Amino acid sequence: MSDGSGKYQIQKIRLSGIELPIALVTELLISLGQSQDPPIDPTSSFPMPYGIQSIVISGGQLIIET
Repeated sequence: MSDGSGKYQIQKIRLSGIELPIALVTELLISLGQSQDPPIDPTSSFPMPYGIQSIVISGGQLIIET
């Protein structure tokens, strides 16, 4: 995103070499997020810190634009 907000995107999760279904991991994160004070929704966009407007990962480089 380039509007100063971010969003997590899970591509693959492995636990002890076993790949977990993305839907299961997402539901676990939602459940954990709801138990926080204040509650958070890890599937929603969030404001990025420190005035970051965008993060681009390409060709082994990480570019942070403020």
